Amino acid sequence: AVDGGFNYCYQMNITPTVIVGDMDSANPLWMSSPPYNGIEKILLDRAKDCTDLGFALETYHRPETTSVLFGAFGYRPDHSLYNLYLLLKYPKELFLFTEDAVLFALSETHPDMLIHPHHLHLTLFPFYGKSRVL
Repeated sequence: AVDGGFNYCYQMNITPTVIVGDMDSANPLWMSSPPYNGIEKILLDRAKDCTDLGFALETYHRPETTSVLFGAFGYRPDHSLYNLYLLLKYPKELFLFTEDAVLFALSETHPDMLIHPHHLHLTLFPFYGKSRVL
């Protein structure tokens, strides 16, 4: 879990293997209660050149694997914009779930994605070249 993402884990009764961040958003009372008090915590400095999530992805994400993010969009505009940048940095590997959408990026090296038919809304933003639906 990454910092405030721990709060979502707690509310869904999910026990993460590690909590990464400067811990400015994670609920300290919840983090100190069992079984969460025994989880490894990697404390980051508040003054850094990326977000806690950016650090966690640089450190733990492996190419050609999928990372799924919950609660990483909408709370702080600066973090939301940075998370959109992270989607572009990790095309087809990073998926950001909101209450009513799944955000992901495609690129020239990862140009296609199979979309399940039950997704009624599809919006394409061509950051690199043209976009098309086949």
